[in-house]
Amino acid sequence: MIKTLVNKKNAAIIGAALSLVIILFGILVLSGAFGAKTEKAPSSSSKYDTGYATFGADFYNFASNNAYEAAVASRTVADNLHALGKLIKNVSGLTLLALGFLGCGYFGLAFVECLKKEESPAEAGVATHDDDVQPDASENE
Repeated sequence: MIKTLVNKKNAAIIGAALSLVIILFGILVLSGAFGAKTEKAPSSSSKYDTGYATFGADFYNFASNNAYEAAVASRTVADNLHALGKLIKNVSGLTLLALGFLGCGYFGLAFVECLKKEESPAEAGVATHDDDVQPDASENE
């Protein structure tokens, strides 16, 4: 029988190593090392007066007011998208960390089971205390 390289013990070691890599990626995602550096744009220092103008073309004033309202609305959308991006980054980083820790635990337990199975045949040849005890004369009768 040919022994393969990918037995249960090696698979447990490889799985634990990959779980550690996943934990590393989770830490990097949470720290913001991946993706573009996005920051909220500074807000405007002056507010536009949307009141009625008593001079000039009314249509021009109306168009200017609507342009300001559109700019405010797009600013709100940009702020919401920025907050959503931060939320997705945090959730994905925490998910990667959780999966990495679960993987380390699972593959660590599998590795320990493999070590216990390897120790069992070695201990089978060793005499135990029960093997050394001679039977009583009453048992032979």
